[in-house]
Amino acid sequence: MSEPDRPELPLHIDAAIEAAQNHVDRIFWLQLCDFQTKNPPDSFNTSSSPPESKRPAMLKMILAEYARNLYIAEGNSYPDDPKIGRWLEVLRDRLVERAMSTVTRMEEEAKKRNASFEYHEVSPEQMREVMRSEINKQISDRTGAPQPAGPSPPQEVKTESDGSEAARRAILLSEYKAATGNPSNKSIYEASNSGIYKPEFYQWVNGELPDKSRVTKRFEAFLKARRKPIPRKPTM
Repeated sequence: MSEPDRPELPLHIDAAIEAAQNHVDRIFWLQLCDFQTKNPPDSFNTSSSPPESKRPAMLKMILAEYARNLYIAEGNSYPDDPKIGRWLEVLRDRLVERAMSTVTRMEEEAKKRNASFEYHEVSPEQMREVMRSEINKQISDRTGAPQPAGPSPPQEVKTESDGSEAARRAILLSEYKAATGNPSNKSIYEASNSGIYKPEFYQWVNGELPDKSRVTKRFEAFLKARRKPIPRKPTM
């Protein structure tokens, strides 16, 4: 008889893991939606907004954070045991496929809008690799073992300061959207009560706008208060 692929946990712990991972799925589904762009995008028109910028590094970072949160929800509940390394490696592979299943479902739904992640030029293989690398770091921290040999994770994911701050902001924005009917980024930065404009919004999203700036403090207060965006009055 083969050994189980995970420890046997009390039912209430399994239920808590299930609820936490379902919550993570919902939060990151909303965040990843912003990366599904028409491909090719609408032709550039000087009288309208420029086409959306490609954000492969940001997409990879969000996927890494997605995988990390799924891992934390379950892996941190595993007891110390001689089999912990094997359990966590099996968990890693299962969670990467869970996240990729989310990506696949999102792509199928986005076909109706002629949208896709493809605009950002991140392949499914690259998505898997960045998520595996992130979970490998978590496994290494838990077991003290060196990370498995293989391609190094992209630099933008390994950057601790900017990456962690941008990830924190991504989760804050996702939670705001989930609580307010999933408004678009455009409706948020064009709102009269958000206190932010398009250039500053994307600087904030990418972790570039300082956390001590007035704009950051005002905008995050808006998000945390769960205020719905109010459209600005058109200028005459």
